[in-house]
Amino acid sequence: MTLTGCKEVNSSQPNGGVSISSTTATPPNDEQDEDAKIREIAWDSLSARQQESVQGNWKTAEVERLQGNSIWYGIAMDEQSTQIPDQVILVTFNTTQDQLLGPLVIYIDAESEERIGVGVRE
Repeated sequence: MTLTGCKEVNSSQPNGGVSISSTTATPPNDEQDEDAKIREIAWDSLSARQQESVQGNWKTAEVERLQGNSIWYGIAMDEQSTQIPDQVILVTFNTTQDQLLGPLVIYIDAESEERIGVGVRE
């Protein structure tokens, strides 16, 4: 993240002091906004027990976009009759059980932005 600011000389301050008039962060780009939305969809799809096991800030979970045909194992579909869509988004949450089971991975259909399944944990 890039921070920018500007200094303004203000003669009303004692000794012509320098004050910082504003500091703004670079606005998020569309991909960051989309990732935040996808993280929230994934987070909201978790049970309370699963949410309690997430370590760190869920808002920084890893988001990865894949071609559906590159996923050939490791997904437990929410609806068994559902086909894997062409574009899939994976959201990976680290949990307190990662060493035992691996991270919690949520699969989301990129087009409908709905959860389609979870990654199989050991």
